[in-house]
Amino acid sequence: MASTMIPPSQGVPLSTRRAAGLDMSSVEHRQIPSTKEQPKKNRPHGITEAPTYRPTEEEFKDPFKYVQSIAEEGRKYGIVKIIPPDTWNPPFCIDTERFHFKTRRQELNSVEGGTRANLNYLDQLNKFHSQHGMTLNRYPSVDKRPLDLYRLKKAVDIRGGFDKVCKGKKWAEIGRDLGYSGKIMSSLSTSLKNSYQKYLHPYEEYVKTAKPGVQQQLEAEYGGPLTPSPAGSPAGKMAKNFMKSPGGIQESPLARTAFALNSSGMREKPVDSDNDSPMPDAGPVDASETSTPGPAGGFTPVNMGGFTAVNGNAFTAVNSIKKENEPTPAPNETPRPSSRGSKRHHSENSDSPSKDPGADGEKESGERRSKRLKKAPTVAGSNMIFHRPATPRPDRPNKTKPGEKCEKCGRGDDATSLLLCDGCDHGYHTYCLDPPVKTIPERDWYCNRCLVGTGEFGFEDGPVYSLKQFQEKANNFKENYFGSKMTYDPILGTKRQVTEDDVEQEFWRLVESLHETVEVEYGADIHSTTHGSGFPAIEKDPLNKYSHDPWNLNILPLHNESLFRHIKSDVSGMTVPWLYVGMCFSTFCWHNEDHYTYSANYQHFGATKTWYGIPCSDALKFENAMREAVPELFEQQPDLLFQLVTLLTPTALTKAGVKVYAIDQRAGQFVITFPQAYHAGFNHGFNFNEAVNFAPPDWEPYGRAGVERYHEFRKQPVFSHEELLLTAAARDSSIKTALWLAPALEKIRDAELERRSTLRELVPGITEQLVEGDLAEEQYQCIVCKSYCYLSQVICDCTTNVACVEHHQDICDCSSDKHILRLKHNDEALKELVDKVRDKANMPKAWTAKLQKFMLESPRPALKTLRSLLAEGEKIPATIPELPALKSFVERANEWVEEATNYISRKQQNRRKNEKVWRKGNAKAAELEERDKELRKVDNIVRLLQEADQLSFEAPEIEQLRERAEAISDFQAKARYALADAQPNSGMTVEQYEELAEAGRSFNVDLVETEQLDKLIQQCRWIKEIRDMKYTGKVVTLKECQALIDQGYELGMKNGDGELLGWLEAERNAGQLWSSKARDVMSQEPIHYAQLDSLSRMAQLHPYEQEILDQVDQILNKQREAQRQVQNLVEKAKSSNLPEQSTLKRN
Repeated sequence: MASTMIPPSQGVPLSTRRAAGLDMSSVEHRQIPSTKEQPKKNRPHGITEAPTYRPTEEEFKDPFKYVQSIAEEGRKYGIVKIIPPDTWNPPFCIDTERFHFKTRRQELNSVEGGTRANLNYLDQLNKFHSQHGMTLNRYPSVDKRPLDLYRLKKAVDIRGGFDKVCKGKKWAEIGRDLGYSGKIMSSLSTSLKNSYQKYLHPYEEYVKTAKPGVQQQLEAEYGGPLTPSPAGSPAGKMAKNFMKSPGGIQESPLARTAFALNSSGMREKPVDSDNDSPMPDAGPVDASETSTPGPAGGFTPVNMGGFTAVNGNAFTAVNSIKKENEPTPAPNETPRPSSRGSKRHHSENSDSPSKDPGADGEKESGERRSKRLKKAPTVAGSNMIFHRPATPRPDRPNKTKPGEKCEKCGRGDDATSLLLCDGCDHGYHTYCLDPPVKTIPERDWYCNRCLVGTGEFGFEDGPVYSLKQFQEKANNFKENYFGSKMTYDPILGTKRQVTEDDVEQEFWRLVESLHETVEVEYGADIHSTTHGSGFPAIEKDPLNKYSHDPWNLNILPLHNESLFRHIKSDVSGMTVPWLYVGMCFSTFCWHNEDHYTYSANYQHFGATKTWYGIPCSDALKFENAMREAVPELFEQQPDLLFQLVTLLTPTALTKAGVKVYAIDQRAGQFVITFPQAYHAGFNHGFNFNEAVNFAPPDWEPYGRAGVERYHEFRKQPVFSHEELLLTAAARDSSIKTALWLAPALEKIRDAELERRSTLRELVPGITEQLVEGDLAEEQYQCIVCKSYCYLSQVICDCTTNVACVEHHQDICDCSSDKHILRLKHNDEALKELVDKVRDKANMPKAWTAKLQKFMLESPRPALKTLRSLLAEGEKIPATIPELPALKSFVERANEWVEEATNYISRKQQNRRKNEKVWRKGNAKAAELEERDKELRKVDNIVRLLQEADQLSFEAPEIEQLRERAEAISDFQAKARYALADAQPNSGMTVEQYEELAEAGRSFNVDLVETEQLDKLIQQCRWIKEIRDMKYTGKVVTLKECQALIDQGYELGMKNGDGELLGWLEAERNAGQLWSSKARDVMSQEPIHYAQLDSLSRMAQLHPYEQEILDQVDQILNKQREAQRQVQNLVEKAKSSNLPEQSTLKRN
């Protein structure tokens, strides 16, 4: 069953309402894993897409750090999109059964600036003619086409006005500009001229005289000139002109308008405008004629002084009787005016109780700057259904309702003579008007303000919805709207699906359409404090990891690096998120953020939201383009761009040279807007977004510029920039904060002291009052310019009003010497506060100065001092330009010291003699050996000393290395001397050579002399060993003998002492011969043991093969054992035969 929409008049608080919950499976969610989005190559309007970023999980941990890493590029576009890692997917935490919100109604062709200016003009034109007895129900036609009266007016204005066009005969040229190019003839020119003269000329003449009075009235209501420029107000000129002819009827708006009406031939009866023939002149119209009943009335001009204060309400007045069939709107169906202030307000105010029981105890729509226009009819076809913008008025100080008092004399008596304006309900005594009205007009009557127009515009509130109800409305609207527009797709056998490009093209077509009106609704600027945030909250779900996540928009504004931490109260919409519920075509108009802050917008679910961004570098160019495109709106509302109510197409902006970029935001994606970047956009369907502002330290200059802009336009800031900075100074004493804070405070200090000095010169001896502690917020706000004057205010005992120093004369009517200058800090305290922060901020500069002084005073700076300076500089949490260079130098010097230490240390690596063999099969070890060998080059010491001279620093290691180089040089000299006449038989002993070589090895470098000494020592040892063998008869094995021979050759003994080497070779040959004979004898059968025994004895004389000798000895041992056994047997046999032999002998 379909949900039932809750009308706004139903007095049920939003917090107590219940409805069917939203089926979350019916909305678009983020795709996990996310697919890579390809930029659109051909966007409507030919716009380039802004960048899309995909941070890694590590990059995504700190939002401020990440945003700063992309800020340089992001500022070039004004907006960027950030797609979180796939692992980041927070839950949607709003109770969809309890969540209810009120929408804003939007008519798309009312938000486009040019279209709205056109409709405003037609509305005022209709009121003017209606007041004079002629109702415009249809456009006049020329060449069977409706004539665009606004374009005709603009074309004439561009060419200097009606008189110049007539004199220059430029009507045919105007016709071509208006598109009448089929035939250019005199009848066309005459038709255009007559149409202008009949419909536009009387009104234009009236506006010339009435506009100054209306502008003076607006300036009086808003406390000063509407224009931010320093030029004088037109009201002054207006007053001067009226003083020249007091009461002169020919100089009054009535006289001029009557003259214009008479000259134009205006008729009471509507003219058939389909006739292309020149229009005949009409007789003059008597403004007081009332013979024909119906919508007619006398024209009442502005008073002699040109000032007409307009207000009104339902108070019964002479012309306030409603027609019998006219419905009376319900109280909360009355269009609410849009606030002219900032869109954000402190949360303690935004949650105050409301008289409307259906508002859930809050004033959401009345206490913030609306981002949406109020409903206003438009022109459909050639039928003129006139645009009726709301005319919000400032709060009346006496709390009277419109129409209770005369706007001229201010009195509320004589109610029967009070004439009410049919446009704004404000009243005027008939005899207070200039000239007085003798009879009550029976036609509609409008005051000058409604006829001239003020350009004020806003949105009407829509009904209250639950999310499910609004989803049904949004889906039905999109389906019904595009259902008849989509062509049949023969391949799919159904209607073509609506694409994002289809929606974007159709949106801008509707925005620019003068004849087609489409109304949508937008749930915008919904307070998360009242309605709940889409992110989990710490208070409700403290165990949820996303409750503490830094990208949670409830957490983001209060990040450790955020300047919003120093705002003493929550600011709804800035430090507390707002929610947005969109439908197809619902839009947000061109604006930048309050105080030029950053903003983060996250889409929880739903259809695409298309954004357009303009970088801050083109902000001024954009504002100029807007003023040139719709000058009428800016003339009436110079602060138009503060109101978030106007669009201009990207095509028009790009033609004006403005850079415009686009981006499509989808579920689960962030859009970041950068300071002072204008942005706008629209929704493709039902979606839910959440947004908040944030302020990293680099925002501060933009924030200061934003405050100056508020002051320029007399707009109320959201918070005090001065208070934020002074609070930051009191709370955070870190160098990191001082670096951005000190320049800002110095600017504030200089400006503040200059203002105080100026006031003291203007009002000598003015009483000064020092107030400790914080005052109520209103006690810091200037009554004139609305700025926060936190450091000093001017007050007076006669009033509770407060003025800034600049507007001290406007606080009251007392003389200036009765005023009091109230100070937050006296001059000295303010200077001391700023100096303290500046000194902290100057620590990097002081460090730099210390470094520079040391370097100037020390041509060869000590490395120890440089290390100390580096450690000191690295403790300063700031970017110091000189620090990287110092760090690089110290690191290079440290590397030098580390390398030099290898040569300074006397520690000797004990390398084995067979180290090369040991490392042969070890590739890693071989690589290390090669590296060590490279490091052991003596040339490295020379190189290091040269590098030390080039680096130009002092360190103990430099002198130590220099001493080591000298010691090496001394060693080399001694070694060369020792080697010059070195012979194995020289006078030096081996021990002396070894001592000298050990001294060379202690340098830990490879020296040729050391190697030569080692070789000489080995030669001496070889000779000694061979001599011992020769002269002592020491016998070695054949293998050992061959090793000694090989060693002798390696040591070069063939040339050095060939006699010993020859003897050794002869011994080896003898040993080899012995081995050969021994093998031959052992191979004979039977073995000749005598020869074998002889060979065994010969082994004691010459080198031998141990294996053969062992075999020989084994055979001989066996032979000897056998002989011994035989001998034993023989002996036994002899012993056993002795008795027998004795017997024989006796016998």
